[in-house]
Amino acid sequence: MVNLTTVSPNITEVAKHHVEEKQSAILFFIFCCCAVGALVRRLLKGFKIRLPYTVVLLVLGILFGLLSGQYDEIHIYAKVVDSDPHLILHIFLPVLIFESAFAMDFHTFVKTFVQVVVLAIPGLALASVFTCLLARYLFTYGWNWNEGMMFGSILSATDPVAVVALLSDLGASKKLAMVIEGESLLNDGAAIVFFNVFLKLTTEDSGISGGEIVLYFLQVALLGPLWGYVMAKCTLFFLSRVFNDALIEITITLASTYLTYYIGEEFLKVSGVLAVVVLGVRMSAEKTMISPEVEKFLHRGLVIAIFSPILRHTGYGMSWKEGIVMTWGGLRGAVSLALALQVAHHDTIDQERVGVRVLVHVSGIVFLTLLINSTTVVGLLKLLGMSDTSPAKRMAMANSLRFLQDVRDKTLNMLKTDRFLADADWDTVEKSSEIADPYKTTDEEAQIDDSLDIRPNAICPDCDAKLPCQYTRKEMKDMTDEAVLRMLKAEKEMEDMTNEAILRMLTAEKMSYWRQFEQGMISREGVRKLQECTDIAADKKGRFVDVEDVKKSWEIPKIYIKLKKFFKRFVVELIPEPPKSSCLTVLYKIFKHPAFNIFLYCVIALDMANVTLSVISEYLEAIHDRKEIFRSLNVVFVSFYIVEAVAKIVLVKKYYFTVCWNNLCLAIIFIGIVDVCLSFSLPASYGNNHHVVHIVLVVFILLRVIRLFRLLEPLVPLFLGLMKLLISQQLSYGYDVGRGYVAGEEEVRKLIDHMVDQREIAKSLKQASDNGRLDVIRCLGMLQKQHPDIALSIKTRQAIRSVLNSLRDGIHELLMDGILEEADGHKLEKMVEEMMKRLINAPPSLPIPPPDKMLNNVFWLRHEPTLIEYIKVGLYHQIKC
Repeated sequence: MVNLTTVSPNITEVAKHHVEEKQSAILFFIFCCCAVGALVRRLLKGFKIRLPYTVVLLVLGILFGLLSGQYDEIHIYAKVVDSDPHLILHIFLPVLIFESAFAMDFHTFVKTFVQVVVLAIPGLALASVFTCLLARYLFTYGWNWNEGMMFGSILSATDPVAVVALLSDLGASKKLAMVIEGESLLNDGAAIVFFNVFLKLTTEDSGISGGEIVLYFLQVALLGPLWGYVMAKCTLFFLSRVFNDALIEITITLASTYLTYYIGEEFLKVSGVLAVVVLGVRMSAEKTMISPEVEKFLHRGLVIAIFSPILRHTGYGMSWKEGIVMTWGGLRGAVSLALALQVAHHDTIDQERVGVRVLVHVSGIVFLTLLINSTTVVGLLKLLGMSDTSPAKRMAMANSLRFLQDVRDKTLNMLKTDRFLADADWDTVEKSSEIADPYKTTDEEAQIDDSLDIRPNAICPDCDAKLPCQYTRKEMKDMTDEAVLRMLKAEKEMEDMTNEAILRMLTAEKMSYWRQFEQGMISREGVRKLQECTDIAADKKGRFVDVEDVKKSWEIPKIYIKLKKFFKRFVVELIPEPPKSSCLTVLYKIFKHPAFNIFLYCVIALDMANVTLSVISEYLEAIHDRKEIFRSLNVVFVSFYIVEAVAKIVLVKKYYFTVCWNNLCLAIIFIGIVDVCLSFSLPASYGNNHHVVHIVLVVFILLRVIRLFRLLEPLVPLFLGLMKLLISQQLSYGYDVGRGYVAGEEEVRKLIDHMVDQREIAKSLKQASDNGRLDVIRCLGMLQKQHPDIALSIKTRQAIRSVLNSLRDGIHELLMDGILEEADGHKLEKMVEEMMKRLINAPPSLPIPPPDKMLNNVFWLRHEPTLIEYIKVGLYHQIKC
């Protein structure tokens, strides 16, 4: 007989061992996939195989799947395919969407927003309808409209990760890349919304009404982005409280991404994808808070063609070539597969007729778009002439290589004089350090000076504007057609080189602003404003940073000035100066003491409680008999106000009637006396149940609420102080922007000669830089003269940060030299960074120090009291005269 007590534990142990073996196999498979992925990427780069990374991974995955179906030993490692598709979507989608959205350039995204929305929402709906029509009338599956639209919405979701990888490999234009990337992000959210609606229509017998569908779309389309915006603000708030702690910043960012998606999807029932997109884009705008199948192809092309009138006239516009690239670049990937897996694993969907077929079609389209579209798009760009390198870029590269060649030659000459390196194999050194031109520019193309020997532009005598050159009839007659074409080509190349040089100058300015921010020389808001100015300038060819946009940063909003004047009228000293009489001095001290104001506010609060009870007693029978108590309390409160007013009149006499708050007190007293008289006389004459008496008494009880306005008296100075603080912050922000702009222009001006070889272009760039810099310096001088306290605060903050930067660099040097132990160095570095963190919240203005202190801070006037006194006397006489 078998012992069951012995068998049962053995079965349990075997099952437990089987589960553990399965889990360990899945973990082993995941990390092996990571290792194989890294190996494949390295081999592709090492052997220079021009195949997209994702295509190779897809082929390897198919081969592994085929092997796992043939061999049980391998199949155990493929158990990961049994994972819940919802879990896969919720794990990978949020972070993928956030990464793409955060990497976006905010300015370019805003500029192309209309184009992105047109393609992502109505474009996706139209593509889903086309796919649905094809599935219903071409396939023989017998799908209804709901199943066809569900299939169409799955195929309409482009893969943002695949698109981003494709664009980065191709080096497509930034504007086209932003439209494709933005559309791929937004239409993922829209596709999931469409999919959920038609999945519910397919699986539920009761169906959904048209009104419910509209409400659902409005809910996810409006509340989803709103939820993402709120989470972005919360995340940025917490990040702004962290200084140079990468672990905390990464944790907060990652947690906010999954919280935004999960709370939005599960609790708020909004689009988690759209919320994460808004979260990423908004954080990208304020990243300074952080311390980086043919059928489907035809449908997409038709959608872009239908919406092309809108796309051409919004954002940066769109040419037919860019439309072709967008059509061909509509890859499908993870989102489409995850949605198809949900259909294939759904319990209420007919798997043989719908589920399996949807999965097969979607997998085939994903495979074909990755295999065909992604591998041929490079050739498409070459065919359309969109990957050609302009002469301006070739010249810029040639110029940069000449500069690097000079650096290399100087380094070689210096090292050859080193006594330890003099006998090195310098031929091998030179060959090993030679840099080739990636554009393979020939010597003839590099010698562009001779080809640009064109007639200079004319200058207008009135406005100094450059005019296109005008040739005489004799000159035009002497020219051959070839010479004219050569000259026009040279002029066009010169214009392209000028535009390219300006773009490089703007890029260098942005990098300068960011370096200033990293060094603490400019605030977060300042660097965002300056980078926004450079982005606006880069949108139009040949445009520099507009100085007027920089000047607007220190313009004070008119509403601030009006509110300041308004509040200033109500800030009056109620008791200007102490009296000479000893009795009145006691009264003066009582009224000036803070305890009196607190007592007064308590009295007003009790008075409002009495008002509330008085109104209730007029309507509630339970406390009807206590009216007399509430009326008597009102007499006490009015008497207190009268005594206060009389005491202040005795104290300051006529001055009392010149203050608006005192006049309010007199009005309160007058209404209170009338209220007291009527509250006792009317019931005595006409009785408590008279209708007119009841209305009059209630009206006067409600008029007592006017006494609450006395609570505004201490708040007005706070409002005035708030307005002054806002004005100071605006001026401080403007001064910060102006100084950052000047520092950036001074830094970039030194690099202009390395950006371009043409002297005329370099001269015009330097002239524009000097004009803008000097204009801003003049404005900053006037600003400093009018608001010296704000200029002093900015300069003091920058001086402190410069010193702290030097201290931190010194600590790093001591650590590298081994003089400081790592623990001690981190302690010192933490102390310095704590001071840097406190500097972020420095006040926008500082009081001007006395002349003695200012002169003592001058280095060569230290310990020279006689000379300081001489300067003070001289300044005094000069001011007096």
